[in-house]
Amino acid sequence: MKKLLVLSLTLLMSLNVLADSWEDMTKSQAKKVLTYLGKNPYVLDYCDCCGTVPHLVKVVGTELAPSRWEDTLVTIQLTVETLAKLEIKKTDNVVTFLVHQPEENLESFTLSMNYTFGYDLTKHQATPFFNIVPSYEAKYSCSDDLITRYPDYKLVGDKRYKKWLKKAQKHK
Repeated sequence: MKKLLVLSLTLLMSLNVLADSWEDMTKSQAKKVLTYLGKNPYVLDYCDCCGTVPHLVKVVGTELAPSRWEDTLVTIQLTVETLAKLEIKKTDNVVTFLVHQPEENLESFTLSMNYTFGYDLTKHQATPFFNIVPSYEAKYSCSDDLITRYPDYKLVGDKRYKKWLKKAQKHK
């Protein structure tokens, strides 16, 4: 009985590890993400479950790749220019950013529907991509709501970002 319990727990734990396919999406969903990124290339790379330092990045290239887990799904590989590392300071429920210049400027990573944040044009705040692509079925988010806005363009010092952010903030 004890061996059966240990085997069952091991199988359940391994299924949980393999089931995290937040990077995977249908081709239709990928098309929506790519269309969004074509107009809104500034995203926040931030693992809200991990407590990592968020990065403000500009997407400069995209590539569809087959999913590692499911033949019918794809992932999106991003090539990004890192504009800033964002240190989060929370004092009396007020969140502020301290902006640091990045050490490396160009990097690549896989877009994650829960750890890559885009700008929600209707709510005017940062949100995980699973909220931007409504047909993506998300079960939960680890977000503690620290990252709900994009940093002020004055802190970032990038003219292209300033122009994009002002336009995005005016969107109705």
